[in-house]
Amino acid sequence: MNIIIVGGGTAGCLSTLFCQRFFPDHNITLIDDSDLGPIGVGESTTPAIIEMLDFLGISLSDMVKNCGATIKNSTRFTNWNGDNKFYHHGFNTDPELDIFYGSHKSYFSKNPIGWAPHVPLLAINELKENTNLDNIHLGGVLSVENKVPYTFLDNGSLKDYSSIGLHFDARRVAEYFLKLSLERGVQHINSKVTESHLDESGYVQSLKLENGETIYTDFIFDCSGFLRLFVEKTYKSKFKSYQRYLPVNSAMPFFLERDGETPTYTEAIALSSGWMWKTPVDGRFGCGYVFDNNYIDSTQALDELTNFLGFEPKINKHISFESGYFETPWNKNVLAVGLSSGFLEPLEATSIWITVISLQLFIEHIRGFVNKDEKSVAEYNTQFTKAVESILALVQFHYFTKRKDTPFWREFREKNETAPLLSEILELYSYRLPSNLEATKYNTFPPFSWYLVGAGLEYFDKDIIASEAKSYNIDHSLAKQDMYNFKLNINDVVKKCLNHNEFLSYLRGI
Repeated sequence: MNIIIVGGGTAGCLSTLFCQRFFPDHNITLIDDSDLGPIGVGESTTPAIIEMLDFLGISLSDMVKNCGATIKNSTRFTNWNGDNKFYHHGFNTDPELDIFYGSHKSYFSKNPIGWAPHVPLLAINELKENTNLDNIHLGGVLSVENKVPYTFLDNGSLKDYSSIGLHFDARRVAEYFLKLSLERGVQHINSKVTESHLDESGYVQSLKLENGETIYTDFIFDCSGFLRLFVEKTYKSKFKSYQRYLPVNSAMPFFLERDGETPTYTEAIALSSGWMWKTPVDGRFGCGYVFDNNYIDSTQALDELTNFLGFEPKINKHISFESGYFETPWNKNVLAVGLSSGFLEPLEATSIWITVISLQLFIEHIRGFVNKDEKSVAEYNTQFTKAVESILALVQFHYFTKRKDTPFWREFREKNETAPLLSEILELYSYRLPSNLEATKYNTFPPFSWYLVGAGLEYFDKDIIASEAKSYNIDHSLAKQDMYNFKLNINDVVKKCLNHNEFLSYLRGI
């Protein structure tokens, strides 16, 4: 069977290595135009990338040595309420270090009850005292201390306490993954696709390339990015716009030099009409201003950046985009992956995560690949849309801030619709705090994410927090003592954990 991957960006490289790993006996060809480089100037990821790299047989040390990768504990959100404060949204941790620690017990006695619902008693208690949960979530504590969730045991092995993501240089990743693909037997053609030829049933049979070659195919992964060669141009799939929920539509990427300690977080800094990302990779920051051009144009955005940074950054390109996804990313024998399937926006580093979701769902619906089962293809498209819209809900939630200082922030809730899933969830939060119920019902982010973001935004009403504390008998349960012991435990773990630069040096030496 001939499998073709069109496009050599991060999505294309991951899809190529994924296919080689999953289908080692098939002929796999990557068609990539070297004149089209990656869009990003520093990729930020979620723990989904670690799971994928493990499957591909690529280690942390490989990524650090070959791609300038650094460790990510969290995203730090700075000035989103217009007060110059920040909060962290980190990743999942060991149960003994999670904000749900000690939740399996009676709220009215000292008896443990294994079947008691997961309730983050510690988080509710902390919300009564502080505006965010940075002090009790390991990702936030480690990010402030510039440490990573690893320590050496007495036998010399590494122990980890938390999930991590990665930051890396997109160009170096593309080069390294291409090298690995060639070593693993993938064919590579440096050219452009100029024509696609379909059979009478609408399946792509062959591709005509700019170099004159004709390539025959059984299946195609469309990783052509914003070109969207197949999903849009060949199959005319319907694009489902999310711009009425996420109005930012422009980006100006640039680099900043850096030295000294390497941060363990992506920083998202709220500006007048959007926000700036700041991603630490080897030797520099990959940055960019994401904004709504209905409020400021590129010249005004550059002026704002210059004033904010104290100097004028060098802008290499201007990117325009519309938030949204295609309703049928899988058409016949072509699957759109990465930017070709759609894009939300850079917030929360969801692009590569959704790429991983695409590949995982593809395997779960393998009948559509092997048997051309149209029902499996339709089920894939339905499940993919649900996954994207669950991510959309939390991404939009970040914009529900207290800022009123500029037209963009003042008018966000007035001019933009609330995503349907987010609207349902916020209706629940009008009378209670997050729980596992919505994670199960809506298949969205885990409750600790809603707690961390909601607390950081100071979204939860103080009366509701007080009501929850009363419902779960916080003042008379073991929560107070649990909180004291929990913080001691976190502090003890953080003391043991490795400094980020030290850990990177260790990985380079492996």
